Amino acid sequence: MQLGKTHTLDALSIGPLDHENGDAIVRFPGQVLVAKATGRGSYARTTPDRYGFPRLRRARIKQHFGYVTGDLVRACVPTG
Repeated sequence: MQLGKTHTLDALSIGPLDHENGDAIVRFPGQVLVAKATGRGSYARTTPDRYGFPRLRRARIKQHFGYVTGDLVRACVPTG
């Protein structure tokens, strides 16, 4: 079909097409949404020690200083 080699176009061309009757892919997506599963965190409220007793309490939120699981950040680390 002379399409570019991308995951999105591969997914479009998997379905059955009857080329003899004129079936073809006529539109290509210009922009693709990329989503990532970030999980639900940990439901445990405490971290137990090796005997099973609570050692420390965990934070109840998945956000820390405005950052959540899966955020992309750029670190500017000065030398020295």
